[in-house]
Amino acid sequence: MKSRFDSVLKPVDKTNACDMMTLSEAAEYCKLSKPTLVKLFQNGTLPGGRFGSVWRIPRAEFIAAFEKRLRGNYKG
Repeated sequence: MKSRFDSVLKPVDKTNACDMMTLSEAAEYCKLSKPTLVKLFQNGTLPGGRFGSVWRIPRAEFIAAFEKRLRGNYKG
């Protein structure tokens, strides 16, 4: 039996699903404190959002933005 939501809801393709990081994982990856990282999310420097009391960060976008920021600040 078809649901009225069948045209709106699509099955999740796990190969294309957005891989998310937690605040702790992101902080560990970039070697920054959680409060510093939260400030970077809040001012839009790095991608990330809060859902209720939990921070979620899109892994690929975060890593790309962080590495771009590192290359831009490198004075070598």
